[in-house]
Amino acid sequence: MYPVFLLTAPDIARALIGYRTRRLTQPRTTPASTVQRRDVPVGIGAHRLGGDAGLADTSEEHHITLDVAFACIQYAYASGDELFLAREIWPLLAQVCTWVQDRVVRTQGYEIHHVVGVDEGTRNVNNNSYTNIAAKIVLAESDRMPGV
Repeated sequence: MYPVFLLTAPDIARALIGYRTRRLTQPRTTPASTVQRRDVPVGIGAHRLGGDAGLADTSEEHHITLDVAFACIQYAYASGDELFLAREIWPLLAQVCTWVQDRVVRTQGYEIHHVVGVDEGTRNVNNNSYTNIAAKIVLAESDRMPGV
């Protein structure tokens, strides 16, 4: 849905990004009882934490955080709106990048554990391909953007 708005109605695309960035608050540390959870960007609709959504396991919907970050990157490239980028997108991307870096587990490479996949029917998955690829793209693209 977002790419269609980005290409045909940029004002709606900006409003969608603005909705997420306006809801962004400082990261919060999740309860100690949840294993491997780190500081989470709160308010962008990024996660349904176990206690917040009544989930019985410790899985997180990482793909939502990464989808929001990727939409921000797409908007930044498409719009060239440097003021919006500096004021709203960069702070969100910085928090998401820090969160991803804190969330990965180093093995032979890097892994992300306890994920709810994009199908949302499979919980507590390690190394969900969509999540891993999205994390790599968001980190790489954010690194290319000045100010993040």
